[in-house]
Amino acid sequence: MKGLVVAAGILAALALQPAAAQSKRGAALKDFFGEYVGKAVTRKPAARDTRGKRNRQANVVIRPAGQGGFRITWVTIRRVSVLGAKRKTRFTEMTFLPAGKPNRWRATLSKPLAQGGPLALAALSGRTLTIHVLALDSRGRLHAATYLRSLSRTGLHLVFRRGLNSLQVRRVAATLKRVKRTRN
Repeated sequence: MKGLVVAAGILAALALQPAAAQSKRGAALKDFFGEYVGKAVTRKPAARDTRGKRNRQANVVIRPAGQGGFRITWVTIRRVSVLGAKRKTRFTEMTFLPAGKPNRWRATLSKPLAQGGPLALAALSGRTLTIHVLALDSRGRLHAATYLRSLSRTGLHLVFRRGLNSLQVRRVAATLKRVKRTRN
């Protein structure tokens, strides 16, 4: 529990720091609103994953939420059998509200951190929207995930990193094409 408190404090401090001055090419939150689709590849599989690289289908929707926030939904579909006949779908949706500093948001989650719910914070710097998610599992292990979504000419470039007790266990990279722009 002490590790979670320390990690949560560090994450909160980072997320609530004043935003760095945006470059000439900086983006606003509304620039991310839309729907994106593409393929992702696991670049550094976990040691227990003997199959090497895995392809995934990815779909991300970012839309405005009240009070200057945003809602993000992402779906990943990956093959779980050798022939690809079986697929595993993961659906995640979070709503973020302003956290008191420019370009910083905190998630509104249905389950409190003390009851096993995650802590999720978001920050916009330059052309990258970053989401950090921390959770403690029933065995007391700290799970940390970071999603870096950077605007590109045709959509988003995504880098996802997942850690377990401070060790990186997965890294996924994706190029997602914007298929629909959402108005705010």
